[in-house]
Amino acid sequence: MSYKQEEIDGLERRCKIMQRKISLLEEELILAIDASAKFKIEHELNELKPKLAAAKRELEDLLTAKSSVEKSSSKKPPAKLHDHHRLTCDRKEQDTQFKGIRLAQEHQVNFLYIYGFDRHEHEALVERFAYELRGVMKDYLDPNLRARCKVEQAETIYLELNDNIEAYKIEVLSQLFTVFGVDTHTCGPMLQRDLKYLWQHSARLQSLQAQDYVCCYLMIPEMDWNKEITPQVVTWFIDEFCGSTLPPEAPGFFFFLGIEFEEEDSEVKGEVKTAIRAGGSRVQILPELNSLGEKDLKQWFNRYKKQLPRRTKYTDYFKTEDIYYMDDVVVELQRLIDTINHPTS
Repeated sequence: MSYKQEEIDGLERRCKIMQRKISLLEEELILAIDASAKFKIEHELNELKPKLAAAKRELEDLLTAKSSVEKSSSKKPPAKLHDHHRLTCDRKEQDTQFKGIRLAQEHQVNFLYIYGFDRHEHEALVERFAYELRGVMKDYLDPNLRARCKVEQAETIYLELNDNIEAYKIEVLSQLFTVFGVDTHTCGPMLQRDLKYLWQHSARLQSLQAQDYVCCYLMIPEMDWNKEITPQVVTWFIDEFCGSTLPPEAPGFFFFLGIEFEEEDSEVKGEVKTAIRAGGSRVQILPELNSLGEKDLKQWFNRYKKQLPRRTKYTDYFKTEDIYYMDDVVVELQRLIDTINHPTS
């Protein structure tokens, strides 16, 4: 399929205009009292939404054609082992549970708790899940494997403790809206907005369709944990901000709530577990992140044996130790992957 940049630009403008009009009409519908006025708005929405969906599909086809042309014209040799495989050492329990949640498709918006020592790389696990959603983790077996969907992975949002709960909530939303390109100065009272509003007003999210996903990591350092305040804010975020029903054409959302301890035997760990369990079944609790062992490294090197230089062993990159921390492991595995893909650099 051929493409022209002006066609892409024009379609993007049309999609934004139609989406903005739909958002305004939906707000009018909420406020409308007269039955005939409601009928007129609903009729206009029923006409606009299929047009927007068709325009998005056409835009996606053009962007795919553009991407194919750009890739074919690039002189850069394909990677023998992509960077995301630095993330696949162990974490089997967490990965298995996450795949089960995705396949079950019970909720359009999902919440998962990740907790453990801060050296266990919570962010790396979220990044791994984003690649799992794209469906590219087996590309080392099939170089022609392509992503089955688009995934927007947001920058990490830090939940810094604030004794003023209302101000705490506003700060969380301010970061979230900013990450997705929504101007916080024009959206009115922040606490009156919800996830549906964010999706409707974010250009970054409007390119996504029903089969796509959004991943967002909300990180709570141990120093910012408060057993009274933090659970209240998290409960508000889940039940109120994310409580509105998203339309079927919206993407799926995965919110990862991470507690990062400063020590492996942190006293806060017990408080966190109690709070998580008291939160109800709406939040999926992933197994606690732990350190890695020699067996985990050996399995990683065996898995990618065909991509590695001949007779490469894990001891070529890692000293023999009883335990390994993920923040060290991902750095060394990235170094190895860089060597594989650029052996002369």
